[in-house]
Amino acid sequence: MSALVDPTPTPSPSQTHAPRAPREPFRDRITLSLLVLLTLLGGILRFTSLDRPTIWGDEAATYGRVAGSYRELLDQLVNAMFTPLHYELTWWIGQGMPLGGTIEEAPVQRDGVEQIERTFTPTHQIVAGGIRLSPFVLRFIPALCGTLLIPAMYFLARQMFGPRVSVLAAGFACFSAYLLVYSRDAKMYSDFWLMCTLHIGCLLWWLRVRTPLAWLCWIATGLAMMGLQALGGAVLAVSAVIFLTSSRQNLLGLLKLPMMLGWLLAWPAVLLYRWLQKKYDLIEWTTPLRYAQWGRVQWHRLGWPPVIFFALGMLVIIRGPLMYYDGFNEKADQAVRDNGTLDTSETGIAWVQAYNDGRSLDDLALYTTSAYLTGWEWPRSQVATGVDDQASVAPRTLKLLQASTIALLGLLAIGVLPWRRVLQPARARLERITQDGRTFAPHVARRALWVGFWLIVPAYGFYTQSYVRVTTPLDAVSMFALNEDAPVIRWPRLSKPPTSDEALFTLFPENGAPRIGPRHADWLGRFWKNYADTFGKYGHLYRPDNGTTLWSRLSHWRIGALAAAIVVIGTALARRWRATWRTTLRLAIAVVVITVLCQLIAIAPRFPDQSVWMPRYVGVMIPAFALAAAVLVARQPTWWLRATTIGLFVIVNLSQFGARTFGQSEPPIARIAADVVRAQPQGAAFRAYTFFRHSGAAPGCATLYTSPGSYYLRELSGIPGPAREVRASRFHDRMSTWSDDDPNSIANEVAMTRPLLNEFVVWVTLPNGVI
Repeated sequence: MSALVDPTPTPSPSQTHAPRAPREPFRDRITLSLLVLLTLLGGILRFTSLDRPTIWGDEAATYGRVAGSYRELLDQLVNAMFTPLHYELTWWIGQGMPLGGTIEEAPVQRDGVEQIERTFTPTHQIVAGGIRLSPFVLRFIPALCGTLLIPAMYFLARQMFGPRVSVLAAGFACFSAYLLVYSRDAKMYSDFWLMCTLHIGCLLWWLRVRTPLAWLCWIATGLAMMGLQALGGAVLAVSAVIFLTSSRQNLLGLLKLPMMLGWLLAWPAVLLYRWLQKKYDLIEWTTPLRYAQWGRVQWHRLGWPPVIFFALGMLVIIRGPLMYYDGFNEKADQAVRDNGTLDTSETGIAWVQAYNDGRSLDDLALYTTSAYLTGWEWPRSQVATGVDDQASVAPRTLKLLQASTIALLGLLAIGVLPWRRVLQPARARLERITQDGRTFAPHVARRALWVGFWLIVPAYGFYTQSYVRVTTPLDAVSMFALNEDAPVIRWPRLSKPPTSDEALFTLFPENGAPRIGPRHADWLGRFWKNYADTFGKYGHLYRPDNGTTLWSRLSHWRIGALAAAIVVIGTALARRWRATWRTTLRLAIAVVVITVLCQLIAIAPRFPDQSVWMPRYVGVMIPAFALAAAVLVARQPTWWLRATTIGLFVIVNLSQFGARTFGQSEPPIARIAADVVRAQPQGAAFRAYTFFRHSGAAPGCATLYTSPGSYYLRELSGIPGPAREVRASRFHDRMSTWSDDDPNSIANEVAMTRPLLNEFVVWVTLPNGVI
């Protein structure tokens, strides 16, 4: 009798107790769970009631561009300074997300010349018939990108910092009222900031792993960033600084490339010799064989210098916007005057000058910081123009917002000094092992310089382009060190370069080689002469023969206080020098480099004719601001200080966001337009009287006769008409409207139209402008 034998062998005792794969650390599981939770919560905050508040002027202008055909979209982008990617994506969604299309040609007359116009007609739509461009649809891309910004901020922070800082940066992106509000704005800002974050994050990823996938992701995010807004050029400058100061550049590989090129050129001759040797049995010559073997070995050992791929990627990224503005966008040529000045009236931002009148550098920094930190811009108070913006804010609200901003800034300032490294060195070393010990070491050594450059230098560049007389680092030193009665030294800056016929550097001259002419040398000579005159102008004020000396002009108490602070801090650091010397040295190097760069930017010529400083324009620095805030919170010495800072930040920002979304921050234009549509056609039983004393395109100023009113009238009525009429605020001309607020006139009209008229409503603005 045969026994049934199990074909599966019996495991040995050593196999039954084989070691398991290492489990994911508990800290990593908690970090991942927190990131998923923050992303879900951020998505809920952004997509809940996405149609609130009602759209404002810029969003209606976006609708006017994308609601027509693709040909109409291109015609409007030709006369705009915007790059097209955001508008093309919104147009694609509105067309039902087509997967293909046909191009039709038709002759048209333009300026008396017959031209062939090509029109793109979408086909194979995912949603047949297209999608109505409701406020939800217009804001879908910004809301989605704002949600994705949360894990993107974690990804960026994780390249340079540990899990704690990364989660804090993601939390900043989740609860920031500024980012939440712009996630409900049908403009390109939310998607642009997402691509800025991913672009730098992918660059750091590529510098760490050096793989083709990371390199391609860096190029793709750069192309998307520049396609969304041209201000991404500032982020490209940041990426260049990060790359040039990174490690493992392998510059010696550049010296091997010419030798490898020579080897490749001589390789056909080697192959020919070997073929002749085998065919005619020639004497073996070992030199070509050794040369061939050397080339193979060197080719496998060749470490390609990353500078080659970085330069190639930068060329690919920059080529798109250069071609767009040079060959397609006509507004760029109109905005640049003959003298090289950028005409802000042509770009649509001439109003920025009035908004910034009277603000100095510290005012700009304060109201931009308060905007990023709380979603509230610190208002002006009795500036040189006589404008007092603080008077227009309710006193209680003003005090609460000012107090919360000051409190947050004070709490963040606590993290500037290395409290734990001085007071608790053992715990600080342990946290460094759990945080920075798992981060790429070359990034840790340079992150202070990178974050500081990204946070300060682009913003300072915007500032120098917004004002003629700017505050430089040298001015800051003189204002701090000198008495109040000492003269303020205003350092000169370069004038605009010579015009096109007197170009500074003629790269492609018609005849001859590139050259610098005498007039071009004078352009730089005048600048250095102005610097010499500045020294001569103020130098005699510090001469003993004039009765005054430099010593008498110095502010001794300020210098003494600074010296005392340096001694106290230096003594504290000296006690724990081994724990703090690396951080101190890195911060000192970063401060010196950034100061020198800002001083160089301060002498650059100014091109815009008016101020271009706005927090959303300087928004390229928002990811760096989030990183800096997260680092300062993580460096606070106790857990209750961190909890207080995080709790205050969340409460203030969610309050601001809730007031903007669910409060009366925008006029009820949707309800007004719905009443007007209900009153159609002439002779209906319902009538809507609409009378407004003011109108405008700014947030909170919309009326029925502005672009937001035209948008709601077009969408709710379904009356066909050119979408560009929405941007022109003329769609109300296609409907019957009644503009009257006199009670007697309305009563007489109602009495005359009865019994046809059974119900009516009157919309008017109150004296303070509230509808």
